[in-house]
Amino acid sequence: MDRRSFLATTAAGAATLTFPNILRAQTKDPIRIGFPLPLTGPFGALAADQQRGATLAMDELNAKGGILGRKVEVLFRDDQLKPAVGAQRTKELIENDKVQFVVGGLAAHVQMAINEQTKKAKVLFISVSQSDEISAKPDTSPLTFHEALNPTITSRAVGNWIAQNLARSGGSSTPTTRGASRTTPSSPRPSPSRAAPCSARRPTRWAAPSSPRTCQRSRPRSPRCSCR
Repeated sequence: MDRRSFLATTAAGAATLTFPNILRAQTKDPIRIGFPLPLTGPFGALAADQQRGATLAMDELNAKGGILGRKVEVLFRDDQLKPAVGAQRTKELIENDKVQFVVGGLAAHVQMAINEQTKKAKVLFISVSQSDEISAKPDTSPLTFHEALNPTITSRAVGNWIAQNLARSGGSSTPTTRGASRTTPSSPRPSPSRAAPCSARRPTRWAAPSSPRTCQRSRPRSPRCSCR
């Protein structure tokens, strides 16, 4: 099952064991899934893609008979990318629309507000935000799930790749024509150049004009001194 189908089915599938009576009840009423998401605001385009994907998955499931013989109904609500609005829409979905599960919370700060409402109502919530804050105490709960990639997962994956492909070889990875990466050895460090003459490293103090020019220093003259 791809991620598109996951948005519409994972809540019901995960809750089959958690709430078997809800899904296996002797009723033909649809399984209602609430989906608050920011249809307006800067995340509107991304939210619209999620809405289309969830709708397509819902149609595919229902065409195959639904889940356990029950149709699936996804109810979308605009949370406007605001925690207060997200909390209110979630409360309405639970109390007025009688949804059994909630999926959504694209923005990190809105998912926290949604989670507070689902915990109070003892409704299963699956967040799709990339923030991993909801997975930590005190926000997590037995009914709180998080399916999206988060910074912890991403940094571990990238760190492991760097350790396996770059750190051991001491080289850099460059893309090949087929899209794979190959490791090229690091360029050798240039050998240190010969020491510059002492006259170039330190200012020279000359003797009186009548005497021959000699290198006079407070320290013994270096064997490589080129002063004459």
